[in-house]
Amino acid sequence: MLDLAARAIQARMSNRHVDATRLEAELDVMRMTLEHERAKRELKGRLAEILEFAAQHQRDPRVAEVVKELRARFVAMQTVHELRHKAECAARKLDAERHAVEAAREEHERLRDAAERRFNELEREIERLRDHGERIIEEREDDEDEDEDEDEGERRDKAEL
Repeated sequence: MLDLAARAIQARMSNRHVDATRLEAELDVMRMTLEHERAKRELKGRLAEILEFAAQHQRDPRVAEVVKELRARFVAMQTVHELRHKAECAARKLDAERHAVEAAREEHERLRDAAERRFNELEREIERLRDHGERIIEEREDDEDEDEDEDEGERRDKAEL
């Protein structure tokens, strides 16, 4: 149980909320089971007291009838207690799964938004680099045109000489 608690704390601190939620649900179910077992022991203790009283007064038919009714109620209480425990554990697990799904959905949305932002940043960077490349090409072409004009001017000057 302590290991499970440590894993739940570690998951929560690591922002693994889905895992943490599931581990916390397991801890709750363990706690609920321990409480259930304690309550069962108490019920069995009460039944033992009743049976002891009945053994002391076994000749009295009224006591036998009351004991019979109490045993029936005890069995019913035990059944209800078992069913309630199972229902509470199932509800807690379902609640944990619901929270885990919600946490996973939020994480998915967060990651999708981050990916979209990064994609937009990369698109802007690509556009910036494309513009920069086009400027460099234009400057080179302008430089080449100037060089050709200078070469042509020098050839004319040499031809005139």
